[in-house]
Amino acid sequence: MIQPETIQPEADTAALPIACCPGSLVHPFSRVLAMQREEEPETPARLIDTGFLDQASGLEEGRYGVGLSLEEHASPALASMPLWSDEIAVALPAGSPLLALEEIPLEELVRHPLVLWSPASPETLAVRTNALLCTARRPLNMAQQVQTFGMLAVLVAAGFGAALAAKSQIVAWQSSGIAMRPLAGPPQVLTTYLVYPAAGRSDAVERFIERVRRCRSGSAVEQPA
Repeated sequence: MIQPETIQPEADTAALPIACCPGSLVHPFSRVLAMQREEEPETPARLIDTGFLDQASGLEEGRYGVGLSLEEHASPALASMPLWSDEIAVALPAGSPLLALEEIPLEELVRHPLVLWSPASPETLAVRTNALLCTARRPLNMAQQVQTFGMLAVLVAAGFGAALAAKSQIVAWQSSGIAMRPLAGPPQVLTTYLVYPAAGRSDAVERFIERVRRCRSGSAVEQPA
């Protein structure tokens, strides 16, 4: 049997490469991408998964046009704009006794089995949540460790334990058997930033930044639904 030949897509030199750090690609950004497709189809957006350090070097070297990150870069060669804010919340399986509480104190959460982010994960959210759990000063009852939110959500829905994650991510999975409760105490805010070269930007990047500003509709930071 003759196997059909696989055709590899040609590299699009006109594309705008957008470097996305883990956890930074949130739903509201789809509106910006839709505006880009409608208003400037000759410069398609190309999303690229990357780490924090590669994002910084790629933006400085011109390999990426803009980036999304949960952290601001300290490099003077880069500028950033806050886009949307989220907060750390508790993901619970159906039937969890913690559902009886309107908000979950950290000291109560750590008494229950937990699905934890792996220390090997470079994601800002993983670093933040693990550091937060350490402040409880109590041995953690670890059910399993994960490196992606998808695996975390599946394990929580299956009843392995509770977990800390971004509120917007938990809400998006509520129809799959996950409940969300706020974490008691001061909000643990997560901010998504648009990162771009501080100088020497291309016209395409300038136009994209302007579309982001228009999408924000004059609001400094947009709260997730």
